Amino acid sequence: MLLQSQLEELRKHLDEEVKGKQVMSSSLSSAQQDCQLLKEQLDEEQESKQEMQRLVSKLNSEVTHWRSKHEAVSVQHAEEVKGKQVMSSSLSSAQQDCQL
Repeated sequence: MLLQSQLEELRKHLDEEVKGKQVMSSSLSSAQQDCQLLKEQLDEEQESKQEMQRLVSKLNSEVTHWRSKHEAVSVQHAEEVKGKQVMSSSLSSAQQDCQL
């Protein structure tokens, strides 16, 4: 009787351990799936970040290009305005000389 009681107790203990291992195995599997999903999400975020960095670099290049072009046009326009002012001044001076 004592051996049978011990045997039943050992079976209960074994069943509890098996159930505990199953719960732990299920928890581990779930945690591994969560980890895999997070890794995939991280990879996607890193790819998005790299794409954004490429876009920012491209846009900075375009800004630099347009700034240079605008500055060159502005300098050219300023020179044209200055030339017109000199011509206007010369014309005014010539007109005054003609009136004398």
